[in-house]
Amino acid sequence: MVKQFTLFLVLSWMVLLAPGCMSGQDMSGCEYVIDRYYTAQEKGDYQSLLSLYHHTAFKDQDRTEFTKHLTAANKKLGIHRKHKLVRTGLKEQVGLNSGTYIMLHYEVEYEHHRAEEVFAVTKTPIGQGGFKIVFHDIKSDALGS
Repeated sequence: MVKQFTLFLVLSWMVLLAPGCMSGQDMSGCEYVIDRYYTAQEKGDYQSLLSLYHHTAFKDQDRTEFTKHLTAANKKLGIHRKHKLVRTGLKEQVGLNSGTYIMLHYEVEYEHHRAEEVFAVTKTPIGQGGFKIVFHDIKSDALGS
């Protein structure tokens, strides 16, 4: 009985903090953004790729530096072959970049190497592009990570 009540409180808390964040429609929107990311990566279309990122993704480095790092990583990994969503979750951030983020964990196969990639995606206000990537991490032996 206590465990059920605790679970109820945790789920209620999540619903209050993040209404609709993990609805089927939102997950489809998040996955659509990531599919667009990999399509742009395959084509080497960095302009389209960068448009998928929220402006806060560039707070630590500008778009030019970000593009250089991403281009170097893509050269080592090769062209994207396929990706598989293996885990999702919610992350609540309080403070400077507060918000609710949908975390997407992928296993990715590239032309030369495999990678594990994590994306944090947020839903933007109407008229600002739907869903945007706010964080992206690539782990691969090819990159030394």
